[in-house]
Order: sequence, then C-alpha cells, then structure tokens
Amino acid sequence: MPRPVLYADMLSQPCRAVVVLCQQNGIDVEIKPISIGRGEHRSADFKAVNPLCKLPYLVDGDVHIGDSIAILIYLCTVNRVPDNWYPADPVKQARVNTVLGWHGSTLRTGSTVTIFNRVLAPLRGTPSNEPLVKDFGLPTLQTALQTINDVWLANDDFVAGSDVSIADLLLATEVDMAQLLDAAREGPALEELLAPVPKVRSWLNRLSQRCAPHYEDAKEQLGKARIRFIQVLGGSDEDKAKL
Repeated sequence: MPRPVLYADMLSQPCRAVVVLCQQNGIDVEIKPISIGRGEHRSADFKAVNPLCKLPYLVDGDVHIGDSIAILIYLCTVNRVPDNWYPADPVKQARVNTVLGWHGSTLRTGSTVTIFNRVLAPLRGTPSNEPLVKDFGLPTLQTALQTINDVWLANDDFVAGSDVSIADLLLATEVDMAQLLDAAREGPALEELLAPVPKVRSWLNRLSQRCAPHYEDAKEQLGKARIRFIQVLGGSDEDKAKL
C-alpha cells in the first residue's frame, strides 16, 4: 500500500498541527510541500488534486480529505493512536469536539483578521483594514486567549483534559502564529498578548515539552518568517533588538 500523502505548508497553522500529530505518533505520511505564499495552492497541478485549493489536504488511497479537523480525526482513528489524542469515551470525545468547534469562530477568526491586516497585507502592498482589526479582529483574538486561560485551562493542564489531544495542537499552532505580529508597526506583539494569560503561556511550554522535539521543529519556518517580516516591515524597536 502506498503511503498517505499530505499536502502542507509549514507556515499554515492547521498544517503544522497535522504534521506534529503524525510525527508524534509515528504515522508514516509523505509530506508534499505546497507554498501558499507563492500561490502554489492555486496552481493547475494542485487544483487537479484538490479543486478547493485548500491546505492541508490528505490523500490516502481513494480517501481524499480537505479539512484539518477531519484529517486529524481520521488519522487518529485509522492509525489507532493513543486514546488521549482523540478519546473513544463519548464524554471525553465531546470535550475535544467542543474545543475544536469553538476554535474556528473565535481564536482562528481573530488571529486571521489581525495578522492579515497588520502583517500580510502590508507585505503584499495591498490595502489593510485597520478599523476591522481594532473593532473586531484584535478584540476577538484577545477574548479567545482569555477564554483559553479562564475556561479551557481552568482545571486541566491541557485544553480538553489532563493529557494532550488534537485540540491542543489546533489551538496552540494558532496562538503561535501571533508571533508574526512582532513585525507589525502597531502592537500588541505576541508577548503583550500573552501577558494577561499566564496559563496560556505555561500550556504552550507544557505542550512543547510533551511533543518534543516535533512541536518546535514544526515551527522552524514560522520563526524564520517572523525574522524576515520584522526586517521588511520594521516591527517595534524591542522586537528588532531581539533579532
């Protein structure tokens, strides 16, 4: 049987989540890099694979899956990974599913709106919508971080219980993306965002240790992008000094 093929861009949050799950559990997949920044996800070759032009995308024989959460659940199920990643128990599974469902309309929305308008749009030389950031994107992101701190991590070390799950990977890779805000001309940068939410900072460190070395390895391209973006856009004096 041929190996499953995962089309992924390591600058993409959900792509990193899937890659870490695979590496942490010894799931043998062939990773085919697709650069969103270079527009490769819209190429004719990739459209022939996935007409929706979205990443990550998994091909496992006749099975084609184009949604990150569906990919994470599928890989956990068919590979029979340890139960903590996606529990069989209905109550524990519902907790994971609740966090996964919450992520899309809160943390991801706030992160995407803020990072696009403050970092990616200026890099591309396209207009940004600062009122949308101030009125919606940034408050949504800050509220989501506070929810992780006060609700999902209120009594547990991880967002869906006492051990790591796919929900942790999806949320943490999204929070990590906020390091790109270090390149923005206006704050808050990542450290300022994390200052009011100490449980989130501790959780990120705990997750990195729990999934070592794969979690940090998956962030390598993101860290390089952060440095490159600060050099291009300027960032704050404090963030420049860290380079």
